[in-house]
Amino acid sequence: YSNDWNGTVSGLAADDRSGVAGVELSIQKDGQYWNGSGWQAEEFRVNATGDVLWSFNFPLSELAEGTYAIKSHAVDNAGNVENTDTLTIVFDKTIPEVTLAIEPRNPNGDNDWYVSHPEISLSANDNFALEKIEYQIDSTSGTWNTYSAPIKIDDGRHVFYYRSIDKAGNMS
Repeated sequence: YSNDWNGTVSGLAADDRSGVAGVELSIQKDGQYWNGSGWQAEEFRVNATGDVLWSFNFPLSELAEGTYAIKSHAVDNAGNVENTDTLTIVFDKTIPEVTLAIEPRNPNGDNDWYVSHPEISLSANDNFALEKIEYQIDSTSGTWNTYSAPIKIDDGRHVFYYRSIDKAGNMS
């Protein structure tokens, strides 16, 4: 999972017999394969730059959020192709959304105070994979608590802070 990918993929290939001739990549996203200039339905391999130390720069103009399955195929000087290695990159730049619900919904006492201890529930969603929801009461400088169940608020005036974080590190 990444929220900051520049489209570069690199690796190391080795062959102790005839040497490495090069590396071919198959790049798939949303059921389509990159052919070097666009997306197509049939599997296609593009050539990486280099041989032992290789890299490929996916065009930034084509780089969009999604799940990329990148298969590398090292080819030796004798024409043998290695078994495929697969790297999966989930490129996620979208900030997760978190929602707060309080029960009772409105203060049930005089002057906008609660007579009963209000209970706060949090929920969040994300395009790909949510990591966690966190909260703090009265301060953002201490340790954030991981939310797992509704929280009852004690007597007094309080400020409730909350956030969600996805697996790519995006924070609401």
